[in-house]
Amino acid sequence: MKKNYFLKFLFLLFLGVFAKANAQTTLSPGDIVILDINADNDTFSFMTLVDLEIGTEIKFTDEAWLDGLESTTLGFRGTSEDTGTYTVSGSIVTKGTIINYDKSSPPASFSGEVINGLSASGDQLLVYQGEDSAPSFIFAIQTNSTLWQTGDSADSSTTSALPAGLTNDVNAIAVGTGTGVGSEFDNAYYSATSTGTYGEIFALVGHSDNWTGDNSSGYTPVSSFTFSGVTWDGSTDTDWATAFNWFNNNIPTKYDDITIPDLANDPIIGATTGAEVNDITTNGVLTIASGGSLRVSGTSTGNITYNRNLATTNWYMISSPVAGQTIVDFYTNESPALGSGSGDAQNVAIAPYDNSQADANDRWNYYTEGQVDGTGGDDTTDTFTPGVGYTVKMQASGDIAFTGTIAVTDFTSLSLTDNSGGSGNAFNLMGNPYPSYIASDNSANATNNILTVNSALLTEQTIWVWDQSKNSYDTYNNTSNFHIAPAQAFFVSANGASSTFSITEAMQSHQGSDTFQRNIATRPEISISLSNGTDLSEADIFYIDGTTTGFDNGYDSSIFGGVLNAFTIYTHAVANGNGRNLGIQSLPNNNFENMIIPLGMNATTGSEITISANTINLPTGINVYLEDKNHNSFTLLDSSSNFTATLSSNQNGIGRFFIHTTSESLSIYDVNLDNISIYTSNNNNIRIVGIQSGNAKIKIYSTLGKQILNTAFEGNGVNDIALPNVRSGVYIIQLETENGTMNKKVIIE
Repeated sequence: MKKNYFLKFLFLLFLGVFAKANAQTTLSPGDIVILDINADNDTFSFMTLVDLEIGTEIKFTDEAWLDGLESTTLGFRGTSEDTGTYTVSGSIVTKGTIINYDKSSPPASFSGEVINGLSASGDQLLVYQGEDSAPSFIFAIQTNSTLWQTGDSADSSTTSALPAGLTNDVNAIAVGTGTGVGSEFDNAYYSATSTGTYGEIFALVGHSDNWTGDNSSGYTPVSSFTFSGVTWDGSTDTDWATAFNWFNNNIPTKYDDITIPDLANDPIIGATTGAEVNDITTNGVLTIASGGSLRVSGTSTGNITYNRNLATTNWYMISSPVAGQTIVDFYTNESPALGSGSGDAQNVAIAPYDNSQADANDRWNYYTEGQVDGTGGDDTTDTFTPGVGYTVKMQASGDIAFTGTIAVTDFTSLSLTDNSGGSGNAFNLMGNPYPSYIASDNSANATNNILTVNSALLTEQTIWVWDQSKNSYDTYNNTSNFHIAPAQAFFVSANGASSTFSITEAMQSHQGSDTFQRNIATRPEISISLSNGTDLSEADIFYIDGTTTGFDNGYDSSIFGGVLNAFTIYTHAVANGNGRNLGIQSLPNNNFENMIIPLGMNATTGSEITISANTINLPTGINVYLEDKNHNSFTLLDSSSNFTATLSSNQNGIGRFFIHTTSESLSIYDVNLDNISIYTSNNNNIRIVGIQSGNAKIKIYSTLGKQILNTAFEGNGVNDIALPNVRSGVYIIQLETENGTMNKKVIIE
C-alpha cells in the first residue's frame, strides 16, 4: 500500500495490570464543558467531567469554524484570531474541577493567547484537541444567535458553523436574542442547578435552555457543583437501560459513579446495550448478556459476569473479558467437551496455543481432567489470562459465563513470541481483555486499533479469527472495519524475537450488534467461495483507491498459516506478490479489465468442489469469469452460475484457475506486463505467474553482466523455470514475451 500511517504513542508508562498509566487523556465530545463566556472582560470558565492525566493538552480558540458548504472551505477561517493551550502538569486534574481563564492575567497552565479580544457583538469559543488541520472538537459555544451559521452566512470573525463532530444542545451551545446573525449577547453563562449526578449536569450544561445571556459583566457564574452518585434500585425489572430502575430515574452515563447493591432484581446489560460509567462498585450481581458491552473509564470494585453465546458445539476461540475466572470453576460450571485419553489424563476441550511446538497437533495445549475436575488435590490454580486466547468446545450449545473483575488499564506487556526460526511458528493467539468491543484496524478506529498500535511487531497487518460456521479462519486487515467482540480471540503473526503486544482502553467501543463473526462491507468487492458440501473457504478481492497490484501490507493478507490448510482457497497478487497465499487481496479501483488474478486452492482428489462468486458494487457491465486452464474453459460466476467439478488429482497451489473481470469476450487475452509476477519459489526455481499463453523467453544475468540462463517456454499461467547451480546473490531477469520485455532483480539464496 502506498500510504503511510503514523501514530503518536501517547501511553508511555505502565504501572501494573490493574493500575492506570500517566498519559495524555484523549477527550471525547462533552468531556470538557464551558460554564460561562464574558466578552466584556475577556474571561471564561470551564469544567472537566473526566480526570485529566498529566501531559493532557486542550486547545481553546475564538477562531470560527467553516463547514465547507457553499463557497466556504472546511476548517478554521484562518483570520487573526488566536489559540491557546491548556496543559495539565504537576498532578492529575480530577473530574468536576472548574478552571477560570482571564486574558488580563492568564493562569500558568495556559500557553499562548486564548482569545484575541472577545467581541461584544457576539463571538464563539471552541474547545478541541489535535492539530488545527484535523481538530477533534470537545465543546463549543457562540453568542451571536440561537443558531449556528452555515455556508456563506458564517462570513465574519463573529460567526461560526457548528464544529465537526459536535451536536447542538448536547455539546455545543448557541445563545442569542434570536435566530438571525447579530442577535447577540455580550456574555452568557450556565444558570441552572449546580446539584445532580455528573450525567445530569452534563445534559443540563449542554443545552441552551439552561443558559442566560447578559449584556452586563456583573453576573455571577457557577463556581462549584455538588455531585451525587447513581445507585441501582431495580424497582421495575432487571434491564440496565430502563431509567426507572435507577434511584434518580436516569440511566448512568460515562461521567457517573455508580453502585450496584445486592437486590432481588440484579441488573443485566442487554445484548444490544452499550453501557458506560466512570467508577463502578458492585456489591450485588451485574451480568452482561452476549453482545452487550460495558466501558469503565474510572475504577472498578467487585465482580461482574459476562455471558458469551456459543450457538453450536463446534470449536470456538475465546478470551476472558474479566480477570480472575479460574479454569477449574469454568470446567465445573460450563461443562466443556472431553477428548482423548482416560481418567485424570483425559483431555478437556480448553486449550491455549503454544507456537513453540514442532507438531501442529501439539500446539493446542489441552488441560486434562486431573487438572480441572476439582478433586484429588492436583487441580491447577490457573485463571484465564486477560488478553490471551483459548480454544474451547462445549458439550452443549448456549451461554458460557466469565466472572471476575473488569480491567481498567492498558495491557502493554502481553507476550508475543516468534518461534518460526526453530521448529514452531510465529502465530500468537491473543484475546479481547475488556467487556466491550475493541477496534482491530484503522477502518474501525483511525489510530487506536490492534493493527496500527502493534504494526512494527507483526509480519502482516492482519488478524485471523476462527469462524465455527465454516470450519475455517476469516481474515481481517485495514480494509475490514472489524471490531473484536467481548470474549473473542484472534491470531496475529510476530515478526521477530519475543516482544510485548498492546491492547489499550482507547481501542474500546460499543457496537449496535454482535460482531463475533464477519461484518458486511460495502466497497467494490468479489468474494470467491470454495465449497465441498461440508466445508467452506473464502477469498476476498477488494477494490480500493491507492492500493497497488503488488503486496500492500495492511490491505493484502495471507491466509492463516498456523494450521494445515487441507481445504482452502486463496489468490496470489496480480503482480509482485512473492508467492503469498492471500485471503484478502486489495487492488486499484480502476482498470478492472486488465487485471487477471491467480486463484489457488488446496483440495484432495475425488472432492466435488463448487467455486462461486458474490460481487458488491462492481462497475456496471463488469462480470466475473473463472478460467480453468486444464479444460481451456471460462465460466461466468454470478448469482445463477457456478463452477462445479470433481477433482481428478490433488490441488495444492496456483496455475489451474484464474479470475477475470471483464465486459468483453474472453477468447483471446493479451499479456499485460504489469500483471506478471516473477519470484523465487525455492532455491531451485524461478516462478513466472501471469503469462496465460504464447511463447516467452527468460534470460538471467549476474550483476556483472554474465549470462547464466537462456531458455524459452510456453506460457500456461504459472511457469517454473529450473535454475542452474549458482551462488547466492542478486541477479537480473530479462523476460521476453510476445507483448514486450520486462526486467527484474531477484535474490537467489
